[in-house]
Amino acid sequence: MSAKVDGLRRRLSDPVRKQEIADLLGISLAMVYDALHRGQIPHRRLGKRRYIVPRESFIRWYLRVGEVDHAASG
Repeated sequence: MSAKVDGLRRRLSDPVRKQEIADLLGISLAMVYDALHRGQIPHRRLGKRRYIVPRESFIRWYLRVGEVDHAASG
């Protein structure tokens, strides 16, 4: 496993807290909730209001988005 994945596993709780996502992405908590509502961040719903973000799903998404973002900028 890569050092980046290992670092993310150590840094993030399971499930990932919304504040952790905001801090990692450098966005507001409101933007995190908006992205969850739009289905842009992988999650499961618990009831009508609660979003559960599994750590492994989030890490896969984060690495994939980072690769796309990096390719677009370089």
